[in-house]
Amino acid sequence: MKVLYDHQIFSIQAHGGISRYFSELIKSFKEDSSLGVQTELSLRVSANEYIRSVWNPRFEDRFFPHRQHFPGKRKLTRIANLPNTLIELFLNRFDIFHPTYYFPYFLPFLGKKPFVLTVYDLIHEKFPQDFAGDRTSEYKPILIEKADQIIAISECTRKDLLKIYDVPEEKVQTVHLAIEPKVGNFKNSNIELPSGDFILFVGGRGTYKNFKFLLKYLPEFFRSYPEAFLFCAGGGEFDSEERLLIEEAGLGGKVLRRTVTDDQLVYLYSKARIFVFPSLYEGFGLPVLESMAYGCLPVLADRSSLPEVAADAAIYFDPESGNSLLSAMERAWVDEGTRKRILKSGESRWKDFSLRKTAKETVEVYRKIGK
Repeated sequence: MKVLYDHQIFSIQAHGGISRYFSELIKSFKEDSSLGVQTELSLRVSANEYIRSVWNPRFEDRFFPHRQHFPGKRKLTRIANLPNTLIELFLNRFDIFHPTYYFPYFLPFLGKKPFVLTVYDLIHEKFPQDFAGDRTSEYKPILIEKADQIIAISECTRKDLLKIYDVPEEKVQTVHLAIEPKVGNFKNSNIELPSGDFILFVGGRGTYKNFKFLLKYLPEFFRSYPEAFLFCAGGGEFDSEERLLIEEAGLGGKVLRRTVTDDQLVYLYSKARIFVFPSLYEGFGLPVLESMAYGCLPVLADRSSLPEVAADAAIYFDPESGNSLLSAMERAWVDEGTRKRILKSGESRWKDFSLRKTAKETVEVYRKIGK
């Protein structure tokens, strides 16, 4: 069975959960022939670090250096990649098409070939105010209707999809994500940290990520634990509103942010006292698996997919209650019995989600509609 993957997400993301998911999936199929999937990727130009290590590490580096950033690069990358995908669609040398994001450009060129769509979350539907001008909300319903099979990355995402869209249940299958933890010595990893224990926050800080809620209650926590600080890994520079909130709360010097490599992120997980994820909605939540795999106690919002992923290997709180957040953080910070129990649970919980299992269950979806 030959599956064609397109360029979309690899034209957009240098890092990120979706590109990581597809890179790991392609890697699994390439390395394990018993799965019976031959992969083809229509990609010539990409700044994505995950796929570069799996497919073709050079791409077009001589003419389009992948580490060089400039305005409009993502748009140019999409334009450069699109003709190659259209050629592959026209040549028709595949059994199943699996687009990596929601742009429906390919529909007129598929003919009778089936396609599988992965739905990562229902964030655009639940928080439309955060995505003004983003045409994903327009494109996504089209592909959900026309897809031959749909993969949801969590049972939470599957249930939300069936609730919001008129889709037959048998058309939507849950296939959980997984990680392959890095191994090695990540000591220091070129990150200088202040003395004291710290809280780790990872990734984007958009409205539904609830970062401002965390900022609001940090001063109270820091009054009890004055040596503590917050480290934000990734997510881009603080915007003007965030900087103002930090200043008004007197958190200058107590809230740090840095863009980090994957190795540096591993180091941060291994050194942080707790990982806090106050998000109001997640389709899965890969950082939860990462925190467990690298020995950092997760303190999670009790919403969406997070309890599904972490089960009893986390401390939960109501992400709309400051008292609930502070109580959960304090328990995770000082209760050594609870810490020992949850960290022990985490050591085994993240292993319930394997890349082999993700690949195998994806093949089962492909076989429903392919040769």
